[in-house]
Amino acid sequence: MAGVSGFPVRAEGVFSLMQKERLERFFNELAPRLETARVLDRELDRNLARKFNVLDYLRTNELGLSRIIADLLDPKGSHGQGVLFLRILLEKLEDFRETLRWPDLHATSVRCEEKITEGRIDVEVRIKGPGGETHRLVLENKPYAHDQESQVERYLENFGKDDRFLLIYLSPRGEGPSEVSVPKDKLREWRDHFAIMPYVGAQEEQGDGFDEYRLSHSLANWLGECRKDCEVDRLRWFLADMERFCQGRFGGQAMSTDCEAKAVEEFVLLDQDKWKIARAVSETWPRIRTEVCRDFFGRVVCTIRTKVQEICPDVEWVECDDGGRGEGQRKNWIQLYRESWAKYEHGEVPLRNNILLMNEERGPNAWCIGICGPVNPGRMTPEEQMRRKRLEAALECALGAVAETKSMNWWPWCKRVDRKYRNWESLVPDLYKENQAHKEGKKDGPITSYFVEEFIKIAKVAVPIIDDIEGPGRA
Repeated sequence: MAGVSGFPVRAEGVFSLMQKERLERFFNELAPRLETARVLDRELDRNLARKFNVLDYLRTNELGLSRIIADLLDPKGSHGQGVLFLRILLEKLEDFRETLRWPDLHATSVRCEEKITEGRIDVEVRIKGPGGETHRLVLENKPYAHDQESQVERYLENFGKDDRFLLIYLSPRGEGPSEVSVPKDKLREWRDHFAIMPYVGAQEEQGDGFDEYRLSHSLANWLGECRKDCEVDRLRWFLADMERFCQGRFGGQAMSTDCEAKAVEEFVLLDQDKWKIARAVSETWPRIRTEVCRDFFGRVVCTIRTKVQEICPDVEWVECDDGGRGEGQRKNWIQLYRESWAKYEHGEVPLRNNILLMNEERGPNAWCIGICGPVNPGRMTPEEQMRRKRLEAALECALGAVAETKSMNWWPWCKRVDRKYRNWESLVPDLYKENQAHKEGKKDGPITSYFVEEFIKIAKVAVPIIDDIEGPGRA
């Protein structure tokens, strides 16, 4: 039995309580409403260009995003709104900690990439108090990169001499800093001076030891409130684009459009019977999604392994699959390496550089592919750092310069997966079709081919380079 977009509706578990006819009638009645909503979507897009986003044409790596945030917070910024945007943020922070009280904003300055004793601060807001004292709001922006060794701890100690500061750790979904960056027991020493702000979502408790530091609002929420209070059309459009960018890049793009969601809502609420069916479908969807993503990932892994063995028969493999949406870190990856490559002895188990495809701990989304190092560069020996620099230069020469590499310091070279294939949650029907086609002996579909071909292309280039720099005959 087929459901929306040809995706099968499984008559097991909660669905076993329903008659087949009721389900068929539900989807048959819903389908034309969805098609009408899609027609409306296309018309709105043609007249309003709703999918157009200026952020798609701007530099949105860590530095680019920091500069945008810094300019919006700067009362002297080009937006011309004075302290409006900064005041909205500070008011939210006072709700977070009663001890946080900011002086009048008549003397304020904002700096980006400010150099301090122990590194560079992404964004720093300085506010002069009535007695000449300086209050500091510091943002450590981590949209993509891993922490450097003792990074957050060093920053806190740097500002710890002055009691009038708050360090905000800005991460995609409210993730906290790693133990390498600052141990949790030491973080408690700065409880009143440290907060975690997600780019989007993650307001619920996560039980990871960081709940007491996590703000109840996100960067996307702040952008939305700035947009509502701003009276300049050009700025409101930009703030809306920035808000949508955060939601799409870090929150995952929704499968449904607003028009589709509205059509489903109106249809479901027509009567109680439809509501019960919709609830059953909703409760079953996570299991369907997990199974489809797991099957697809397994197929991609098997295909990659078969093809790589043809060109590099002596490589070793490590792979992980938690179903694409498991608990905890929710990692999925496949990596290859040679036993002969140089070991890095900084962990319990010696590790090597490797060719890696992984999903960055946010479910089957936000995929990256490239060459990943086993050790934070800050923890490498001088000899290892020299090899790392040679490796970076050789990979960039062979594979081209990629902006992501500069903001993801564990990776000598990496790139993000093409935007249209980056979010598997919105591709589940397409993944299912490709899984079924494979079972029927048909050729690989476009999504499978993309992941396999990208991995093979990078492996063909990278393996000989790593052989030369980190193989047994290295200089």
